[in-house]
Amino acid sequence: MKPQSLIIAFMLLGVSQLLINANDRVPASERSAHRDWLILPRGASGSAIFAESTEADLIQTYGTDNVRQHNVDLGEGESEKGTELFPADPMRRVDILWKDPIEKRAPQRVQISGSKSLWRTVHSISLGTTLKQLEQWNRKPFRLAGFAFDYSGTVVSWDNGTLAQALDNHGRVILRLQPSLDQSQQSYYRSVLGNASFSSSHPAMQRLNPSVYELIWIFP
Repeated sequence: MKPQSLIIAFMLLGVSQLLINANDRVPASERSAHRDWLILPRGASGSAIFAESTEADLIQTYGTDNVRQHNVDLGEGESEKGTELFPADPMRRVDILWKDPIEKRAPQRVQISGSKSLWRTVHSISLGTTLKQLEQWNRKPFRLAGFAFDYSGTVVSWDNGTLAQALDNHGRVILRLQPSLDQSQQSYYRSVLGNASFSSSHPAMQRLNPSVYELIWIFP
């Protein structure tokens, strides 16, 4: 083998070993079933966080540094003690309330908020999913609350669309939508404000095309 070829071969071997070592530092469970960040309605089997999960399970899967006790925001200034995963990483952060808060087992409520997340539910619905995308999956318009109050943009009814079966009938999944900050300065935004419900087909809703900023799973 030529000297130059021999050097290249050793370099490739070194890179391969680095990749192997890096992969070994990632927990096996996170490399496998949990890497898709899927949470199904009802916490069904196949979810990364499911109905029988415990805080101890999460520590084993994601590591002690990525699991901490946390006051989970419930809206209207209320909060409850729970568990937070990945507190330093907005893309992976998730809050959990437990049915058994002493032993920290059996999730009751799981939620994410922000502009984007790796966590998702059916149809890959996640933070950033738009109103028009939800209409396509629902196969018809749906109804959502007006903007600029505590439960701004909450989907209140799928009007018997496809997502009613996928999200409500198999364990409640709550979605809340909001337009971008720039859009909230537009005149048509004012026609869909307040504690009232509006069709997603409303002309202002179509122009705003708000996106999901909060996603909440309620486990039965």
